[in-house]
Amino acid sequence: MAAEVTLHAGFVKLTFAATADDHALRKGESDSRWKALATTESTVALSVSTDNLTPTDLASASTFRLNPSLAVNLTGFAGGFLSSRVVALMNVGAYAITIKHESTSSLASNRFSLAGSADYTLAPNSVALFFYDVTGQRWRKVS
Repeated sequence: MAAEVTLHAGFVKLTFAATADDHALRKGESDSRWKALATTESTVALSVSTDNLTPTDLASASTFRLNPSLAVNLTGFAGGFLSSRVVALMNVGAYAITIKHESTSSLASNRFSLAGSADYTLAPNSVALFFYDVTGQRWRKVS
């Protein structure tokens, strides 16, 4: 199944299969398939590598500002139970965050399943979107 993600002015559109009524939206058009990422942001200080990251405002935020005080690993992220959820992980610190592929240090349902079975480095001042695959029970990076 092919996936397409389009970002526009704080909105995300996920398309998983082309249909006859799919069309490109132009400025000013409206479509219910576009969903705003929640405007609530959560800042999370990371001072050690973290398993099963569970921010306090997990249910209300969609953008998580991660602030590592040194290079750290992130092996899992809670909150996938909110079906088909999309979250933005933003590295606002000066150090890299390595998102670990299928790390057994986190619960299976909190793990990341990454392209090429490889870890992903979230560099300082960068953002990555992750989609929760309810069937596979894994976070998948949106490319």
